[in-house]
This record gives sequence, C-alpha cells and structure tokens, in this order.
Amino acid sequence: MAHFGVVNWLLGLVGIAPVPWLTSEHAALATVVIVYVWQQFGFSFLLFIGGLNNIPKEVHEAASLDGATGLRKHLHVTLPLLSPTLLVATVVGVINALQVFEQPYVLTDGGPGDSTRTVVMVIYETAFEQLRFGEASAVGVLLFVLIMAVTALQFRLSRRFVHYQ
Repeated sequence: MAHFGVVNWLLGLVGIAPVPWLTSEHAALATVVIVYVWQQFGFSFLLFIGGLNNIPKEVHEAASLDGATGLRKHLHVTLPLLSPTLLVATVVGVINALQVFEQPYVLTDGGPGDSTRTVVMVIYETAFEQLRFGEASAVGVLLFVLIMAVTALQFRLSRRFVHYQ
C-alpha cells in the first residue's frame, strides 16, 4: 500500500490511515470517478454560467414584485428557466460517461481486477490487442445503440420539466 501523496499526508495529519487510491477495487473506482467528474466540471460550469446569464433580470424583478424571495425565486423562476441548460448538461454528461476511456486506462489500466474497466476499454482491447476487429465493431455498435436509447429517453422525460420561457 502506498503511503505517499498529498491527500494521504493530509489524512495522516488528522489520524486517518493512508488510502490505497489506485490499488483497492473500491478506492480505484472512486478515484476514477473523482478524476472524471473534476475533468468534466469546467464544461458544465461554463454551460450553467451561460444559462444563468441568459435569464433576463426583468423576470427576477417581476418575481420580487410579486413577493417571491430567495429559495422560492430560485425554485420557481431560475430553475425552470435554466432547465434547457440542465437538459444539455445531463445529455452531454451521460454520453461522455458512457464513453469514458482515458481516465481508467491511464490511472489503472482497468484494474485492480476489472473494477474500473469500461465498455470503450473492452472495444480497444478487443480491436487493437486481440485484433478481433469485427467483434470490437459489434460492441461499438451496441454502445452506440445504448447511447441513442438513453439519449432518447432523456429527451422524452425532459418534456415534463424543460421550459422554454
């Protein structure tokens, strides 16, 4: 078990034992998820900043004149007007998550065991390590169909909560 790294050092300062970030099945999966979320955070942040800047100030002023305050204004004005941005962020996020490759490949190569192995890693290994291109293509097509189905489901469910002014 590795006893080095800034996070493990900080944990040691408060009396917590070092965590095997990339050598334990559960910790490795959590580490890959944390790295992936951190990498995607900037894009989502920019989407939401753009969505918030697109909400007219007059709408908030009108809500204030009608007596809406703080949380009520955010729940009944900001969130409905931000729903198209939320839809885009979730659709792009789910598509990217279903195609994740770099983070688990670089951090753990799919291990320990197969705890961080993804479908795209299976496609890569099948095609370029085992040279079974037909099988890899079939898995790729199945992944495409899955992504299309999930995206269609997201758009269908979004009819209930996405409001375009």
